[in-house]
Amino acid sequence: MNLRTAIPFLLLVAVSCPVRGGGAESNWTLLRGNDQAVWLVRTGEDGGSFDVFARKIGRDWEPVVTQLTGKPVAGVAVGKQLHLIYSGGQHSIVGLDGTYIVARNAPGEILALCEAVDFGETKGPVLLAMLLRNTRPKIQRPSSAPATSTTTALPETASKKPSAPHEAYHCLYRGAGGQWRALSFQPVPRADRKSLFLAVAKGNLYQFTFNAAQKEIPPSASTWEMREYMAPSTWVPVTGQKPTLSKPLAVLTVSDRVFIVTSAPASEGNARQLHVLHYDPGRGEFSKPQPIRRNGETMTWSGDALPQISRLGDQLALMWVDGGELRFALCGPAAVIQSTENLSKILHAIPDKERLFKLLDYFRWGVIIVVVLTMVLLRPRTAPKPFVLPKGMRPGNLLKRAVAAFLDYLPFSALASSLFMPPMNWDELKHLLSNPGVVPPEGLLYATILSLGLYVLYGIVMELRFGATLGKMLFRLRVVGDEGVRPKLREVALRNLLKIIELPLLDPAAFWFFGIFLLIPIITRYHQRLGDMVARTAVVDSAAIPLESDESHSPEEKKKPLT
Repeated sequence: MNLRTAIPFLLLVAVSCPVRGGGAESNWTLLRGNDQAVWLVRTGEDGGSFDVFARKIGRDWEPVVTQLTGKPVAGVAVGKQLHLIYSGGQHSIVGLDGTYIVARNAPGEILALCEAVDFGETKGPVLLAMLLRNTRPKIQRPSSAPATSTTTALPETASKKPSAPHEAYHCLYRGAGGQWRALSFQPVPRADRKSLFLAVAKGNLYQFTFNAAQKEIPPSASTWEMREYMAPSTWVPVTGQKPTLSKPLAVLTVSDRVFIVTSAPASEGNARQLHVLHYDPGRGEFSKPQPIRRNGETMTWSGDALPQISRLGDQLALMWVDGGELRFALCGPAAVIQSTENLSKILHAIPDKERLFKLLDYFRWGVIIVVVLTMVLLRPRTAPKPFVLPKGMRPGNLLKRAVAAFLDYLPFSALASSLFMPPMNWDELKHLLSNPGVVPPEGLLYATILSLGLYVLYGIVMELRFGATLGKMLFRLRVVGDEGVRPKLREVALRNLLKIIELPLLDPAAFWFFGIFLLIPIITRYHQRLGDMVARTAVVDSAAIPLESDESHSPEEKKKPLT
């Protein structure tokens, strides 16, 4: 290997095989759901990154986005999006299509989150959040609010601190379009640390608070009419008999009924039972708590590993750890679980982005090893000199070369896709390539490797035998070596193998380098790719070159220029 070929080859190696860190063991933190899907956020042991999975109604679990930075501490499903809150109030949004948006930080400490549909003048789902603040928020009348509204706007001094030093504020905010807007507030004692939950049913927002210092208490419930503009402190206490409950785990809205899931001690040791009851806004009544059962028996969980509770459509969704395995189950309003799933095995079977791209790296390194062996074992016997073409031999047209390469690759791509690829339209493929966090289907990776392998093998055989592939023959192009001679096995193998390294291979980060590689044939004297520069070959116009096989030439004739 001489300096003229070593420099472009080392450049190819440097940009084609990025170093990827090993994946850490993972644990699971958040389960959130709504009518669209149930979401699972899986964080790494280091707490520095996380993956998001989703399961739509009637579908299997699918990866949504992977290797995102941060550790979410709260979240809520809103429409086809998952809103995530981090320590410090950072806010991001993940879409079911894999989109990822960094939104404006929450203007206070998050106490509770919920989804509301068709809130006020806002059509569709929006985020409602109860925040803890030291100052009162400024609530502004929307431009569409009637001037004769009976509610009173807050004075400009609304943002001043509470008069008593022991007071703080529970502030209701709406989140939409990545922005936060204050709707209402309530003064509360600063030391009053209660468990707070929000739920929306029949056009009203319900707030349930539970005193964490007491083991069994009736919930304090109040309601707030969901309007675009209201005066502060307009919460109305919910009347009626309230049941005595133990530790609350979740408050959810299912089929316009508010469900409360609590845990209570079981008869033995640290075991806990889960109870489900619902509040009927129409009647203003709480139902009798029902224990969650399976096969006619009440289920129990360890008090140290209680399930996370969310919902999927009209069912409750439960996730817990049992014997080191993650379990998932759906529970109807009657508090009966039909079956459980081993979610750990399901998630391990889902294509992992890190593992898939490691396989791509192994494929690239395998190609590099073959290239190095080819350069060493088939070293040219002549002394290195600058690459030249005979006078009158014209480099091939770049547009014709691009079309010829496309036509050559198309049959192999179609064959590999029919064997491995899942159904995917152009928009889905475009979204996959333009979003680095989206996990590519495993079949797409295998199809890419197979199609490129066949394409390279085809190019080596055709160019060694005929000096051109079928696509090049169609446009009267031909591959030649230094001084225009017929290329040998070394040259043909190198120029075709290095195509794999030059291509981005589904790695969005490599598309930047692919763009640079596309510029090289434009600026070089003989329109050579980096692969041509390493192999010391060029593609020329063969209008004046007869397309004959090697068998028609003697060894002396093969060394002569093909002019």
